[in-house]
Amino acid sequence: EPFLTESLDFARRRDSEACIHYYLGLRGRSRLEQGDWSAAADDAVAALDHPRVHAVSRAGALAIIGRLRLRQGDPGWRAALDEAWKLALGAAKPHRVALIAAGWAEAAWLHGAAAPAQPIVARALELVGPTAEPWALGEIAYWASKAGLDVPEATAVAEPFALQIAGRWQDAAQSWRRLGCPYETALALTEGDERAARREGLAQLDALGAKPALAAVTR
Repeated sequence: EPFLTESLDFARRRDSEACIHYYLGLRGRSRLEQGDWSAAADDAVAALDHPRVHAVSRAGALAIIGRLRLRQGDPGWRAALDEAWKLALGAAKPHRVALIAAGWAEAAWLHGAAAPAQPIVARALELVGPTAEPWALGEIAYWASKAGLDVPEATAVAEPFALQIAGRWQDAAQSWRRLGCPYETALALTEGDERAARREGLAQLDALGAKPALAAVTR
């Protein structure tokens, strides 16, 4: 975030609109991961607040808004992720495609409806390939496995996702907690077999305002 703040200041001093929108999207993603969902929404909305925002920056900002709406129970998530998906495909940016496909897979788990997400996840995996960046691939693989989607086994997956997929929920929770990702930490805790850990995870989801995940875990 210090690098992003410095970059934003630099871009603003030079009226570099394309860079401003791109950096705002990156910072919004960082804040989404840190559980600062209000600030993440502010950054994403600011990134979209221009008639000529580049397709890549628009796709990234819409992906953040779609994930936020999804996690907060706002039905507008579908429109945001749908537009983001079309833009990312058109711009041929695999890392954007991965982020958006992971959102659709998360929606499949939250709403118990795998069918809409299956072709999107399959297409994303085609585009990113089996040797994709481990965090992007890991996010798709984790949510796909959680939603029961039919996907090939991923190899190069970032550690916290790999731990969760393997059922090592305690190690996964510790890893996510070290990284400062409260939503992922909470989910890892609810995936275990200890009542106290599950209750802690539910309390964290409640504190975040993650009502759909809270309902899914409770079910």
